[in-house]
Order: sequence, then C-alpha cells, then structure tokens
Amino acid sequence: MSTSIRFDSVDFRENDAEEIWHEGLDAIFEIQRPKDPPAPFRAKMESWSLGSMLLMSHVVGGDVEFQRTRRRIATSGVDHYLVHCLLDGTLMSTFGRDIQQVSLGSVVVRPRR
Repeated sequence: MSTSIRFDSVDFRENDAEEIWHEGLDAIFEIQRPKDPPAPFRAKMESWSLGSMLLMSHVVGGDVEFQRTRRRIATSGVDHYLVHCLLDGTLMSTFGRDIQQVSLGSVVVRPRR
C-alpha cells in the first residue's frame, strides 16, 4: 500500500485544527458544526492513494453535518462512495428523501456522487 497522509487534531491548536480539517474536506463536502460545540474539536484522518482512487479513514467527534449537495457534486469532480462503520455515538444518514438511523456496529455503503 502507498504511503499515507495523516491528520490528527491533537497536533494543532484547536481553532487551527478545525480550519485545516475543514479545508481538507471542502472539495468533497459542505460541512456544518455547531457554533458553540459542547466539547473540543477532535478529528483524525488518514488517506492512501490507490492510483485513480483515494481511500480515506475519517473519525470525528461531536456533532457534524456533512452534505454532498448538487452544487458540490457538480464542482468537485469526485465520484464518492461512503462506507460508514459506526463504532460509537449515533448517525442519521439522509440519501435523497430516505432517512436512515445507523445502528452501532453497522456497516452502510452509499454512492455519494
């Protein structure tokens, strides 16, 4: 496997970490977080280039809303498949008009073009 690129929020000041994390995902998602989150920002990402494909592991703590709007899809140039493996917390996944509550320990695969 290729060399990975890593990000861990603990390596940066909290405000800087969230801004760097947000900029790193901006081409793929529109991201919303609470203005006054109840807990400090925490996130870890690791990605590997597999030729024409990018494999990414992403863990984020706290309330976050990721959206792949039509505008983002049209401008990103990225075909995106999302694989959720929920280990802790809760996850509501919306795809079109369908809303799905993801159970702990579940694996969900969704095309997010």
